[in-house]
Order: sequence, then C-alpha cells, then structure tokens
Amino acid sequence: MDSLTNFSDFLIHSQIDQAPTNPSKAEHAESILTFLAVAQSQSVDFLPISPQRLLGSVGRGASGDISQSSILKDLGLAFKEFSALSGSHETLMKSMIREIRILQHRPIQLCTNIINLEGICWKSDGSEAGMSPVLVYRLGRSLASHLAETPVAFETRLQYVKNIGNGLLVLHASGVVHGDLKPENVIMNIDHSATPPVEFPEIADFGSSQCLLESQDRFYLPRSQEWCAPEWHARSHTIEQARRMDVYSYGLLAYWILFSSHSKDMSISSEDIAGLRNSIAERSLRAFLAQRIPEADQEAKLIHELEDFFYGCLSQDPEERTSVVSRDIGLLRDLSADTKPTLAESHQKHPAFDLASCMDQLLQVTAGVRQKIFKILEDSMSSSCSACAQNGALQLALCHTLGFGTPRDVQATESLIAARTVSHSDLQQRLDTIRDCQFPNRPGQAKWYIEPDLVSSYQESGDLGKAVQWHKDELEALRDCFGTSHRLVSMATNTLALLLDEDGQTSKALELCIEQYDDITSRVDQNHRDALTAQCQVTLYQWKTGDTAEAIITGERLAELLRNHPSIEETDRLTMTCFSNLAGSYVSAHLHEKAIPILERLIELNAQVLGSNHIDTLANCQTLAVSYCESVPPNYRQALALQRQVLKGWRENFGSGHRNTINASTVYASILAREGSNDPLVLEMYEWCMEASRELFSDDHPDTWLAVSRYAYRLLHDKTHKIVVDAIGLLQQSLENLERLLPTDHRDTLDVMLRLVLAYINSEKLDEAESLLLRVLQSKLCITERNPTIYLWVWSGLGRIYKERGDSKRAREAWETTLKYADQYWGVHHPAAREAMRELGRLLIEDGHHDDGIRLLEQDFTWCQEYLGKSAYGTVISGNALGQSYNAIGDYVQAYEILSDVYLHATKSLGDMKLATIDVQGELAYTAHRVDESQAAKDLTEDVLRKRHLVLGSLHEDTILTIGNLFRIYVDLDLRPEIELLLPQVMTVVERVTEEVVRHVSTLHYLLAECFSKSGNSSRGEEFFRHQLRDLGEQSGTDRRIFTAKYCLAYILSDTSNIGEAVELMYEVLELRLKLQEECSLSAHYVLGLLGVVLRDSGDLAGAEKHFEQELSSAISLRSGLEKCDIIDAYEHLITIYRKQNRAAKILETEQRIADLKRS
Repeated sequence: MDSLTNFSDFLIHSQIDQAPTNPSKAEHAESILTFLAVAQSQSVDFLPISPQRLLGSVGRGASGDISQSSILKDLGLAFKEFSALSGSHETLMKSMIREIRILQHRPIQLCTNIINLEGICWKSDGSEAGMSPVLVYRLGRSLASHLAETPVAFETRLQYVKNIGNGLLVLHASGVVHGDLKPENVIMNIDHSATPPVEFPEIADFGSSQCLLESQDRFYLPRSQEWCAPEWHARSHTIEQARRMDVYSYGLLAYWILFSSHSKDMSISSEDIAGLRNSIAERSLRAFLAQRIPEADQEAKLIHELEDFFYGCLSQDPEERTSVVSRDIGLLRDLSADTKPTLAESHQKHPAFDLASCMDQLLQVTAGVRQKIFKILEDSMSSSCSACAQNGALQLALCHTLGFGTPRDVQATESLIAARTVSHSDLQQRLDTIRDCQFPNRPGQAKWYIEPDLVSSYQESGDLGKAVQWHKDELEALRDCFGTSHRLVSMATNTLALLLDEDGQTSKALELCIEQYDDITSRVDQNHRDALTAQCQVTLYQWKTGDTAEAIITGERLAELLRNHPSIEETDRLTMTCFSNLAGSYVSAHLHEKAIPILERLIELNAQVLGSNHIDTLANCQTLAVSYCESVPPNYRQALALQRQVLKGWRENFGSGHRNTINASTVYASILAREGSNDPLVLEMYEWCMEASRELFSDDHPDTWLAVSRYAYRLLHDKTHKIVVDAIGLLQQSLENLERLLPTDHRDTLDVMLRLVLAYINSEKLDEAESLLLRVLQSKLCITERNPTIYLWVWSGLGRIYKERGDSKRAREAWETTLKYADQYWGVHHPAAREAMRELGRLLIEDGHHDDGIRLLEQDFTWCQEYLGKSAYGTVISGNALGQSYNAIGDYVQAYEILSDVYLHATKSLGDMKLATIDVQGELAYTAHRVDESQAAKDLTEDVLRKRHLVLGSLHEDTILTIGNLFRIYVDLDLRPEIELLLPQVMTVVERVTEEVVRHVSTLHYLLAECFSKSGNSSRGEEFFRHQLRDLGEQSGTDRRIFTAKYCLAYILSDTSNIGEAVELMYEVLELRLKLQEECSLSAHYVLGLLGVVLRDSGDLAGAEKHFEQELSSAISLRSGLEKCDIIDAYEHLITIYRKQNRAAKILETEQRIADLKRS
C-alpha cells in the first residue's frame, strides 16, 4: 500500500473478519484520515450534534450500538456508534467507509425506500486519537414494531412489500447486497406532504452490506436465525450467491408482512414455514395463498403475481431462485426507480481529506474534536504511505496557520515549507478556498435548524473555562488570517459569546457582539441578513446582562425591520429567534401583557416548523409559563399546566436526567412554590433535581452545587432549628465549592451568596449576612453590569438586616432604594416592589407614622385582592401583614375584621395546615383576645398550638410564642386547671431552649415568671430562676440570658418579703441592659417600668418616680414595637406615685393625657 488510494481500496475490498491487530499511531491516523477523505468525497455533512445518552439505546445493529436524540418535528436522529467486535480499528473504519459509500451512491440516495445518511458526528472514546466518528440517521420505529402496534390493511401491507422491493431493486442494480434483511432492519418513515400523512418503509442497517467493485469479490455474510437462506454457510460467497440469499430473505419478509400475526417476537410460525415450503415443493402455492389472502382482496391477478413472486423468491434451491430483485418479478413490474450508474462505475479512486472545504462545519463542533484531528494529522506525518504523509503535512500546515486545534504557529508552517514537506502554493490554494468561502452548499443541515450543543459538552467534561480560552485563541487567529468580515469569524464570534455568557462573562459577550454588529453595519445595510443576525445577538446579551430597557429598544427596532423585510418570513429562524429574545426581555421587565401574545404566537410557529418537542418550542413554552406565573394577575393554573407539558416534552424526548429536564423541573418547582399549595412536592422536586444533577454530572460539579443550594434554600421554609442549621451548612458548602469551581463573581456563585444571606438573616447571623451582601455589591455584576436583579436582592437584604438590628432609619432607606429599583425597571407590580411596600409600611408604623404605614399596607392588600384574588397565597400574606399592623397601632376591631376574612379564604384555598394559614389563625387568636372574644381566642390559640406542634415541633419559636399567648389567655380567664397543666410544658421548654437557638425565648421566661407570681407559686419560681442563674454563671457568653433570668427573679421577689434583693437585682439588670443597648430600647423600657414598681413597693417613691418618668420618656420616643397601652401604662405608673404623694394637679394632668390617648 503505497498510496492513499490503495489503502482506501484495501479497506473496501478486504474481508470483514480479520484478526485483531495493534496498529501504530501512524496507521491509526491513516485510517481516520481515509474515513474523513471518503466522507468528504461522498458529500457527507459533519454535524455539530451528539446523541442524548439519557434517552437510552435504540438497539444494536450488525456493527454497532444505536443511540438517539430528538431534533425537530417528526425528526429524531439515530446515532450508529461502530464497534469492531471481532476485528481491528482498521476493520471498524472499513465498515464505516463501506456504509458511507453505499448510502451516498446517487441512485441509493434518491431512493425513497432506503434510509438516508444525514451526516456524521463525533464521540470521545478511549482510542489513541481519543475520538471516533458516528454515523447519523433519521430515527424511526421498526417495521416490526409498527405492525405489532398498528392494525394495517392487507392492501397497505402489500404496498409495504412493493416499497421494500423497490429499495432492494435499487441496491442490487447498484451492485450492493444488503446481507441482513429482516423486520428489525426496516424502519418506517412518514410522508407529511400527503393528506393524511402516509407511512412507508425504508431499508436500514447496512453494517453487514457488501458492494461489488470487482468481479472476483467474495463476501462474508451474517446469519440471522429464521431469516437467512438455507444455503448460508460461514465461508465467503460470490456476489451472485449473496444476491440470491438477499432474495430469499426478502421473500420471507414479504410473507411475514402479508400473512403473519406480527406478534412482538417477529418470527414466522413453524407451521406456516412448513406449509409454505411444502406448497412450494409440491407446486401447490396458489391454494396455500388463497387460504390466507382476505376474501375482499382475492383477485386472480394478485394471486397469480404472489404465486410467481414466492416461487421466485423462496425456492430451496438457489439456482431455481430469482437471481436478483428486479422489475422482472411481476409484483414489482410497475416500479420505476433510477438505477444508474452502479457503485463500481461511480467509485472515486482518489479521495483525500481536505480541511479547507469543511472548516465551516468543524468550527461548530467542540474544540476537543479539532485538537484531536490536529493530533491525527501529526501522527500521519510518519505514515509509510507517502501520499498520506504528504497530505497530512499540508493539512497540518493549514492548522498551524489558522490556529485550528492548536495555538497559531506561523513559524511551524514556515518550517514545513522550508523542509519542502509542504508546497507554499498548495497551502495558499487552501487558504484562498477558505477566504472565498468556497464551502459546499449543504441544504440537508439547514433543514434541521440545529445549534451546536457546545455548552453542555464542555460542562459535562468540565472544560468550560479552558474552552473559553481555546475559542478566544481561535477567533484571534481567524481574524489575523481573514479579517473581521469573514463568515468563519462571525461563526467563531457567536460561539465565543455563547461560552462567555455561560462562563459568567455576559458583559464581555455583549461587548463582542456589539463590536461585531458595528463592523458588519460599516460594510452592509442594516437590512442585510448578517446585520439583522448580529443585532439579534446584541438583543440576547443585553437581556441576559439585565439591561432589559436597552434589550427592549434594540429588540423592538429589530422586530420592526423583520416585519417589513421583503424576503424574511415570519417562520424564518431569525425572525422566531428575534421575537423569542424580545419576549424574554418583556418577561424580565414584567411587561407580561406584551410578552404573552408574542410567546403564544411563537409557540404556534415553533410547533408548525420545528415541532412541539423541539428545544426552541420547549424553551418558549417555559418562558410563557414563567410569564403566566408573574403576570398581573398571575395565572398559576395555566403556568403549571404549561410547565408540566414542557417537563413531559423534555422527559419523553431527551430523558429524565437531561440537563434541560432538570432545569424544567426546577422551574416547575419554583412556580409551584409561588402558587403555594403543595410545599412537600416543591421540596421533593428540588431534592430530585439535586440527585439528578449528581447523577448526570458528578458530586463536585457547579450544576450539582447549584441544585444543592436550591434544595437547601427550600429547606429554610421548614423553620425547625435543626433543619435550618443543616440548610445553612449546605448553602455554605455550595458557596465554597462554586467559588472554587467557577470564575470570580460568576452569577451562579452570587445567587448562592444571596440565598445564604437570607438564611443568615433568618438565623440572626446579621454580621455574616451583611458581609456577604457587601461582597456582592463589590462584584462585577453590580459595579460593571449594574444588574438590577442583583441590586434588588442586595438592598432588600440590607433592609432586613437593619430592621433586625433596630436601625429603623437605615432599614427604611434600604427598602426605599429597593422600591425605587423595582419601580424603575419593572414597575410597582413586581413582587419585589410589593414586598418593599409592605416592609416600608411596617417600618413607618413602628416609627409612629401610622397613617402612612397603614396606607402602604392597604394599597398592597387591595392590589393583591384585585389582581391575585382573595384566596391567593400572596393575598393571605399581605392580609396577615395588614392585620398585624392594625394590631400594632391598637385598632383591634379593624384587625379582627380583616384577619377573620383572610383566615376564611386561606382555609378554603390553602388548607388549614398550611403555615401561612396557621400564622393568620395565630394572629386572629391574639386579636380576638384583644377585642374581648376570650373564648374564641382560647379555642383558636389551642388549635394553633396543636398545629404548630405537628408542623413545626415543640421547640420551634412560633410554637413557644403560641404557648405564651395561650398562657396569657388562661391567666386573663383565671383558668387555674389549664394553667397548672401548661406550667410543666413551659418549664420544660425554658430549660431546653436557649436564646441562641430560638429568638423570643426570653418572652417565655417572662411569662413563666408571671405564671409563678400570679398562681401563688413564688417559692417554686424563685427556686427555678436561682437554679438557672447558678447554671449560667458557670458558662461564658451568656450575658443576655443572665439578664433575662435576673429580671424574672426580681419580678417574682417583688411580690415577696425579699423586696430589697429585688431592687438590687433590677439595678443590675438595668446596668447590664444599658451596657448592651441604649436606654431607648424595648428591653430597657420594660426594665425601667419594673424597677419603678419594685422601688414603689419598697417605699422609695422618689426613685420610683424617676424611673417611671424614664419609662414614659422611652415609650414616647421609642414607639417601635410598643402600643398605646404601653404609654398609658407608663402614665398610670406615675399616677400611683402622685396619689401616694397627694399631688392632685399632677393626677388630673396625667388622667387627661390618658383620656386623650384613649380617644385617639
């Protein structure tokens, strides 16, 4: 073998079964390059696609596994991955080359009853080159499955037989033997141009096929039990023998199609086989067939044709059998297939791989494939075949010049030319071919509207970061060679922008696309397709950077140009992509009234052109589902129904573990979470997404950690301490690993940071939360891209932190900034705007601006009722906030009316065990107690306590506060038995729970002290709190808890003879409280009041008056967290002093102030 031609011929002519060999790198490279050369010479497309592994295998062909993917309407793809089971890599390449030559032969390619080869793609493997080619076919169900699942009339089955005969006729006329004809190797296609659409068969699986190139060729054929001719043997066969065996298999297949039961075992019954053979041997076939043909179809001509057909096909003696399928067979007489020329006549003798003519296709596949092709070319330099080595050197020089699969190295090219390994003129010719864009016209690829799935490929391999640099280097090299206006440069620019965006560098992707658009419009009119395409890319990345205002301006301008364009239709891919980007921008801007009609029309067009399960259709359906969810009013039912369809489409066509299926599940869970009716399912779905990501990628993949963070964040809704701690741990792990795996300031990392911020706030880890928010503010998404969504998260987070710290002024500023951003970018209907209104309302009320605060909260509640409906989850939350605020200003009657109505609707729509419903019920119970509906308050609170025990657990802070509320009601109603029953429960909780674990546990301490005091158990209470103080004294970091215990002990002692000790304790408590907080704080206010009471009862009226005045001063200036009754209490404390001192004027003045307060 001293030439590429001889090697190619050797591959085609040599026997199939060869002993395994271990080829050298040069031989391996030679075989791959020969395959590429043949594929190019036969005009086979190199496709930027890959099988969807999660859909599973379709089956196994004669020479390899068949996997699948779903691309378009009525177009799935089958991927044939060859495996040299009993031979060498050389055998594998030979088999693939033979299959390509057969299927690309022009008469075979034009035959409607032979499957078309759609192209080839690549897969990584363990070979020396690290890659192997994969043949790509249209996916269809087998004839066997079709007939087993679908009742088909005899007349239609007869047509199937003729169709298969037509395919076999073309094969035999072309010098090809199929070699393995059986039901599994015939697939069904659909003619959609017919009305109704018509199914027809195509012969498939040419892994065992042979082609005649020289008269002395002999072939080895496989043996398929039941379907092969009786004369088959394991030795080689001549072409005539092989054809007669094909004829026999065709006859059996025809009998099976026409007369068998088509059960799923795909076999002919032994009785039928015996009867058929006997009737042929005894020449009694007519009677045999007449018994099996339906009466309605028993025409004499048909019976005669079938009789001749089966005599000619199924004779046991091959010499008596028809030698070849042709029109001489009566049943096939009407066929008119073109059968010229033969494969031997059209055989190209000198194929050679030419990188220049397929550069456009190879730039769409992963950089790894290009790197491996470069390695193959390097290895081919040492080939013993001089033609292979010389062509390999030429292609290698082209790679060095263009930076294809290797960093650009002009010096390496010059070295090859200097060594006379490569001719300068040959290299220049290849460069001119590329410069002039002399690429073959490939209409087949365009019809699919497919995109390279580069992102998923790089993510699954963990090479995304490296890939960005690879593609940057390639783009720079192409620009150096061909300038900025070349088609390949545009392709490389778009690919790099895609990868930059996925790598978290969206602003750079936008800069790249704007630069490309400016370059294009400097050369062509804005209506030129290239300019429109570049503008579409700009819109996409403006939207993705969060600059929705600019994205909408650009998108609307582009939409107008496309609407008025003379040659671009509504169904053009560019038009559909443009409107998809524009609709996405509208959704991000919460302009759903504009987005929804565009998306609904887009989905109609997608379904018509691409199919309902195409990735573009599913993506637009998902965007529409989100728009339904966020629209005003939100249509959760439609959103969930549509997203279920999306999820079903991904699962059925791409597999349950596909990346986009996981993403669709995440979106479904988020919509369900907003709708609020099924929290357990939401958590279950997030957990499934987490496990599916682990299985698809790995435990240590960015997508997996992102899924872990979503699951952990959802866990926070559980509210029980242990689960909250676990959730924070998972969020911390997720953040740590994403910072390690992703570039600095990647948006996924920032998303997890913001989730962790909310977790910290809920756990009162305010310093940690603030520190993370400041990091986010310093990120490039805030500083460079000024992403408004990130700003919303940051300012709302700061608002929560400042509120928890009691810094009302800064909290208001933060929420006002949040409201400003939300209104500026999305309008007041955005959820963030409504949340900011609620928080501002609460803060205004706490600061004493009751009217302004209530007005904001009422606006929010009215909006929710009008747009969301009275039973919506958001309305329940808003109504509860308004009721709480009326309680805070002492308008209990109004609060009771609102909360009663909200509770009624919440129970009906959400169920009485939903946390939101329980919270409303708890607030209603508190309000009922305030409006003297004590029995109703008791019943409601007991029910709330039961539910919170079940849902949250006995140690949850909400459960503990409910215990306190219930105790308060028991005391006010003087229910001694109930108090005695509740007392042990309260003591147990206080002993087990610390303030670090549950906020407000101090409230339960105070209630317990009051319980001991009012129930006459002062000695028991004194013993309990002294014991607590002893335990706390042995611990560190317990100042707050010591304060609480001393306060409670002083409270109990104030009712005993130990009044002196009570005074001392209260002074200690006041000193400690003022050390921890300013005088104007809630806890200091209550300490001042109790100290005044203790001093008064001890006879120190001057000291008591001083502290009562301080109590009043703090109540008037503080307001936050206090009610009017607290101010009234302070005045009444002073009156007790004035009465003891007989100060009538002061008494009258103070009573007047109390009366004024009560009237207001």
